[in-house]
Amino acid sequence: MHHLFSYPLSYAILKPVYTITNAFLFSHSSNRDYPMDLDTLIKNARRNEELLRQLQAMELKLLACRQWQELFEVLFDQLPHTFNIAKLEISIIDPDRRAQASIERQLGPLSNNKWPLVLKKKLYKDDISRRMLQKRDLAHLGFTSGLQLPLPKQDQYFGHVRLLSRDKDRFQPDMGTDFLAHLVAIIAACFELVMQTEEIARLAYTDPLTEVSNRRGFHHAYQQEVARAKRQKSLLGFALLDIDHFKQINDTHGHLSGDRVLKQLCSLLTQVLRPSDHVGRMGGEEFMLLLPGCDNSHLATIMERIRDIISHTPFANIEGESVIVTVSGGIGTVTSQQLSDMNFEDITRHLDESLYQAKETGRNKMVQTQFDNEFQLPCTT
Repeated sequence: MHHLFSYPLSYAILKPVYTITNAFLFSHSSNRDYPMDLDTLIKNARRNEELLRQLQAMELKLLACRQWQELFEVLFDQLPHTFNIAKLEISIIDPDRRAQASIERQLGPLSNNKWPLVLKKKLYKDDISRRMLQKRDLAHLGFTSGLQLPLPKQDQYFGHVRLLSRDKDRFQPDMGTDFLAHLVAIIAACFELVMQTEEIARLAYTDPLTEVSNRRGFHHAYQQEVARAKRQKSLLGFALLDIDHFKQINDTHGHLSGDRVLKQLCSLLTQVLRPSDHVGRMGGEEFMLLLPGCDNSHLATIMERIRDIISHTPFANIEGESVIVTVSGGIGTVTSQQLSDMNFEDITRHLDESLYQAKETGRNKMVQTQFDNEFQLPCTT
C-alpha cells in the first residue's frame, strides 16, 4: 500500500503518464540535485498511476454517498486505510446548526457518535488555511506530521480537513498537495450533497405544519419497526387519535387557530412520548402513534395518560384565548407473528373501528382493539 504523498505529485499526472516531466519526478533522497535513472522514473510513474487510480476510485465512493453514515464510513474509515493515513479529522462552521440537525436526524446526538467531526460556530484564519501542521498543533494529538487543507464552497471556505500521521517525514513543506486539494474539494461537495439529500427526504416525509411525519414518513417508520420487531420477536403498540369536535374549533376560532391547535398537540405528543416512538399526521386532525415494545396493558396506561394530559392542557387560539381540546382514540398491540399476516392497512382499519366506537360512546376516551395477541412484553417509558 503506497502513501498518498510517497512520491512527488502534480496535476501533470492527470495527463498521460508519458507527459510527466523531470521537474517533479526527483528522488526523495537527501540529494535532490541528481535526476532519477530511467528505471526509477518509470517505476515512480507507475506508482503515480496507481495512486491516481486509487484517488479516482475514492472520488467515486464519496460521490455515491447519500447518507451521513455512508459518507463518514468512507471519510473516516476507508480513506485513511486506503492511503495509510493515521487519522483524518474534519472541522466545519455551523452557526445555524443546520449541519448538526441534519446529521442528528440520521445518526442521533453527535455526542454519542465516534466520528472525528467538529462543528464550530466560528472559524478563524488558521482554520481555513492550507498549511503543514506544526509541532504545537500535533503534540497534544499524538502525531508527528500533518497537513491541513480548507474545505471550499464557491469562493469561500467553510472548514478544513486534517490528515495526521505518526511518520514525521510523511507530510513535508516541499510535497505537492494539488491532488489532495482536489479530493478535499470533492469532500466539500459531498457534504453539501448529503445535507441536501437528507433535507429533501425530510421534507418528503414531514408534515410542513406540525413537523411530525406525514403519512409517507410514518409508513416508512412503520416498515423499519416491523422489520425490527420480526427480528427481535417483539411487539408494536399503535394508536389512532382524532381531535374531538375539531370542525367546531375551526368554525369558532378560525382555521389559523385550528392550525395552532394541531401544532400544539404534536408538540405535546413528542414531549410525552419516548424518542423511539413515532408520531404521524394521517390527514386533517387524525394522528397515528407507533410505540415499539408495548403490550396492551402498558399501551392502555400510556394512552390514558396522554388523553388526560391533553384534556388538562391549556390550548390557545391565535388571540391567546383558551381552547378546550380532547382526543379520542383506537389503540392496540400487534405481535411479531401477526405482523406476518397483517399489513399497514389492516392495522389501520382495526384501529379506525375502535376510534369510531370511542367517538360514538362519548368521545374523550380510548378504546382498545384486540388482535388476539399470543404473548405480551412490557413497555418501558
